[in-house]
Amino acid sequence: MGLKNWILLFALILLCCTVFAETTQINFEWQSMTTIVLDKETFMDNEPITGKIFFNNLEKYPSLGTKIVLHLAKGEYYYPSQLNSNENILEEKIFNMDFVLPLSGKEVSFSLTNPGKGDFRVDTYIWVVKSKAGGASNIFYNPSIKNFSVSGVEKEKAVINRALTKFNGVVGPLGFPVTAGSKFKGIVVIDNNTSIKKSNLVLGIKLCEWASAFCENVTETKFVVSPMQINEQGFVEVELIAPKLPSAYEISIVLYDGTLIESIYKNRVIVSGGTAKVRKIFLNGIEDRNYSINVIIMGSPDHFSYPDFDNFESKLEIFDGEKVIEEKSISIEKIKTGDIFEEKYLVDANYFTKFCAKIIKENIVYENECFKVDLNKLLTEYEAQHPTPIDIKWNYDEFSKNLSITLKRSNINVQVRLFDSDQTYFKEMIKTQGEYSTNIQIEKMNLFLAVNDFDLKVQQLIPLNLALLSSDAIIYGDTTDPNANMITQKKCSGVICSENTVCSAKTELTIEGDCCYSECVSNNISSDESITIPLILWVALIVLILAIVMIYEVTKKRRKRK
Repeated sequence: MGLKNWILLFALILLCCTVFAETTQINFEWQSMTTIVLDKETFMDNEPITGKIFFNNLEKYPSLGTKIVLHLAKGEYYYPSQLNSNENILEEKIFNMDFVLPLSGKEVSFSLTNPGKGDFRVDTYIWVVKSKAGGASNIFYNPSIKNFSVSGVEKEKAVINRALTKFNGVVGPLGFPVTAGSKFKGIVVIDNNTSIKKSNLVLGIKLCEWASAFCENVTETKFVVSPMQINEQGFVEVELIAPKLPSAYEISIVLYDGTLIESIYKNRVIVSGGTAKVRKIFLNGIEDRNYSINVIIMGSPDHFSYPDFDNFESKLEIFDGEKVIEEKSISIEKIKTGDIFEEKYLVDANYFTKFCAKIIKENIVYENECFKVDLNKLLTEYEAQHPTPIDIKWNYDEFSKNLSITLKRSNINVQVRLFDSDQTYFKEMIKTQGEYSTNIQIEKMNLFLAVNDFDLKVQQLIPLNLALLSSDAIIYGDTTDPNANMITQKKCSGVICSENTVCSAKTELTIEGDCCYSECVSNNISSDESITIPLILWVALIVLILAIVMIYEVTKKRRKRK
């Protein structure tokens, strides 16, 4: 067989082994669902606009640093709304939701300023770190929308003309590239289509790294707007200095009339150069207190020059208060624009209050995402939704005839009952936190200890076979496998299968044992039991046979030619 044929055969074998291989794709967007509910469809004049945001976290880890961005808007939404001159944002509010448990939801109440008579809407965006969890507020993309109306008196406002407002000659939302630390200019066009003269207008501009949700500590630069007559169009020429670090920045523009907001608009600028951005962070291990933190980073958002970023460090710092108690880091040789990289950092500490994910190169911090973590609160909420079984330990001293019982869990809400077939010897309701202990004087006999857990709505039933055990002075017992004796408080309404038989379907653990609701069959494995072959092996075998036949035919033809 020639070399080419051997190569072909090898390639086909590889194909049949990998064609059905499962691939995993790193997703830097946060999987969630957002619903907005207003308290009314029509609000009265000067009545605040109130409602609730329901955020459902569909990920299997808590959403830390969750931020809600609300826009009170007028006009019909469409994207790219930067080009929509018939739309105006009247107010922006940002809420920190702190954390939302895995596969769980949380609601936030809100109140917005009454905009006066007219038809309006509330746009909702959600960020988890730099992950889009519900639209993208920096470019007005894909919000959850709820419409409402207001009766009463109209409040006329000047409006930033989106289609004519430009920076470096560009209208959003894609932005434009600039060099770090350089100056760039813009022109903000304002329409006063009201029935009154506007003489107190001021323009406030911030450069927010990524989006206004991350803009808490940025100084706003103010520009005075010349007085505007009725139905007059004016403009303000502005000059800004680009930030020193490469990244994507929101140009957040707010038009004030005194202290009241008239109009909000956003443009975008890309500071050119290589960098890496933390796009997603999640905390694992809250179910078993075995913590780890996954950090997903992405290459530079500079979609104009597509620079590489090389020889940098991805670092994680774990804090207790203001003290760093752990540091983890890895060196990354290169990441390209658009590339996604994930690293899992194991955490040794069982308690911490904050962690920071950093991107560092040549002692320059390019990225620093920090999260305060109220671990006790997070664990308390998690346990309330997913309570762990009560940890039960007991010991018996046959000389003093003392049975000691200890229960442990952060929240204990149970009934303890000690009994045999004839009578109950101890029965008590216990509601406490942390630990409960009791001592019971009782003769050495065979007993059952039942702990009825009202949080889990299950019962742990533990046989205390004191009379059958050895004659040691002290007998110990505990629930090393707390689920082993966890049963619902019900009797079997089916059958209990006898020895050497098993239930033909799923059983239910009851106070009498494994309850079968179908039929009991022999548990002997038949010698003619069929062997199942996975589909992928059948496909691989067929592809391999076809390859061999094809190569045989090619070889046969070559021999005939000779």
